[in-house]
Amino acid sequence: MGTNPKQVKGLIVEEDAPVFYRLRLRLSEIPEEKILYLRGEDWMYTVLACRQKVPEINNLDFVKEKLEALEKCDVAIGPIADDRMNEAIRQFESFSMTDKALQACLASVDYGEQIVAKTPSACAKIDILDEKKLSGMEAEDAKTYSYQKRAESGNVVSRMKLKYQREGRFLNEILGITE
Repeated sequence: MGTNPKQVKGLIVEEDAPVFYRLRLRLSEIPEEKILYLRGEDWMYTVLACRQKVPEINNLDFVKEKLEALEKCDVAIGPIADDRMNEAIRQFESFSMTDKALQACLASVDYGEQIVAKTPSACAKIDILDEKKLSGMEAEDAKTYSYQKRAESGNVVSRMKLKYQREGRFLNEILGITE
């Protein structure tokens, strides 16, 4: 689930018969200790671990702790990562971009928050308020929004790599690889 309707519509607009659902999550009915908020570095390493783009990351103790916290929660909330950031992840994986630059890349296009209901208990707290087929001008607006957001992130990898080249750590430093 996402907090930005434009982003959600941009994701589904290319489907054969896109349907947009407006939902309400009764978050106040979920115990606070069962809600995991992911921000900054915690968010970035959790994204990397879950996507398994850099498998060695999953062996680090602090990443294992994040994955354990994710496993124990009913709901996880954090910024939506742009799936097209594979180039940034490749740069990080090849030791040519710092973790600060990668975090800036992943956060560069503000798509809003992603809310993941991970358990049947959390899913039971979701109400479907309405559903609507996406077509006509609304579908065209969703496509335009999606294309604009993609264009915004076009050269973000090289910009952030340069901006943060002396800030943060490279993957080899994080993993303790010296050769």
